[in-house]
Amino acid sequence: SDVCSSDLRLSETKFRNLWEYSLDAHSLRFPPDWKLADCNPAMVTLMGAHSVEHLKSFPLESQYPLHQPDGELSMEVLQRAFGTALEQGSFRGELRLKPPGKGLMDCDLSMTRVVLDGRVAVQATLRDITASKAAQDEQRRLLAERTTLLDEVHHRVKNNLRSEEHTS
Repeated sequence: SDVCSSDLRLSETKFRNLWEYSLDAHSLRFPPDWKLADCNPAMVTLMGAHSVEHLKSFPLESQYPLHQPDGELSMEVLQRAFGTALEQGSFRGELRLKPPGKGLMDCDLSMTRVVLDGRVAVQATLRDITASKAAQDEQRRLLAERTTLLDEVHHRVKNNLRSEEHTS
């Protein structure tokens, strides 16, 4: 019994540490209303809240812009993500957030269906990818700029060669 109790304490400590000290933002929500049941400190920070209780006071719809970048309603995208996680066991995608008092934020979202005390829930992990998306956009812009410049140089060289052919 002491061995089982010790193993249980060790297991609880291990998973508590994974939850509390993860750099990724984790949350736990139960259907059907999807209110925040719990989250780790990284989620509190990501969402600009002061505490878990403060974050629990934010209505879900206040944490997202009305529309996602593709024009779809954020709440419809979110409901579909929750539904997929429940039906298929997991969901992964990108989602744009707008935490109260903060600007728009692009996030990688992973959701997993879990069962706790006989109740089905969804554990979500959010990772802010705003900076990496901005860097990718800048790389695409620079590539397009250089491609245009190269096309222009190619066009001029071709025209100069034609001019040389006609003058010879």
